[in-house]
Amino acid sequence: MSNHYHIVLHLNIWEQSSLTLREFLTRWRSLYTVNYLVARYLREEPMCDAETHAIQEVGEQWRERLADLSWFMRALNEGVARKGRFKSQALLDEQTLMACMAYVDLNLIRAKMAKTPEQSDYTSAKKRIREAQQKPPQAHTPCQPRTLCSFVDYPREPMPQGLPYRLSDYLELLDWTGRIIRDDKRGAIPGNTPKVLDRLNIEAKNWLHSARHFERSFKLFAGKMASVKAAFEALGYQRIPTVGALLT
Repeated sequence: MSNHYHIVLHLNIWEQSSLTLREFLTRWRSLYTVNYLVARYLREEPMCDAETHAIQEVGEQWRERLADLSWFMRALNEGVARKGRFKSQALLDEQTLMACMAYVDLNLIRAKMAKTPEQSDYTSAKKRIREAQQKPPQAHTPCQPRTLCSFVDYPREPMPQGLPYRLSDYLELLDWTGRIIRDDKRGAIPGNTPKVLDRLNIEAKNWLHSARHFERSFKLFAGKMASVKAAFEALGYQRIPTVGALLT
């Protein structure tokens, strides 16, 4: 949009913590200029104990920033960050993750700036559709952009890292939702409801409401009541906030 944007992020704490100091500093150097001491360390030059200790201290500080949402937003668009703070919501379950992704990908359709997901500029949906159209004849699954988190099919063991859905299901759901939003037929839900809603146990009317009003329906935590309650109990909060029953 001209005055704001939406983004769905996965903070991979496990991968961040599993990197060695050298691996982490190499990644940091790809984003920022490092000081002379770190540059020497990465060139594998001999170093005394005091120098190694200093590198470890600054490295741990930088490591925390690698999985820090505020630091990411600052780096992504410092000009926008200076004009005002960003708003964020923790997505607590599989259903809410898909609802939030769809809300973001359908932003231009809700604003009547595009008619279909594949025409929605600057969205991950358009990028995924274009990449999927490049599928080689011999491939069993569609191609997916390397710069976006991949769809890895339904949950199973062992579960690869990625989004726990089929790409085809997600694109079908986007197309179905986008058509209804664009037509603005209040109360009219076609009979060909995507099957993925049944798998996720989401009522069609609740899904359509979330596709229009996700931001207004949740505050800091987004999810089913059971997920929000569990998160608040884990954090030691005494009061459970009021949450709209969008996905239950």
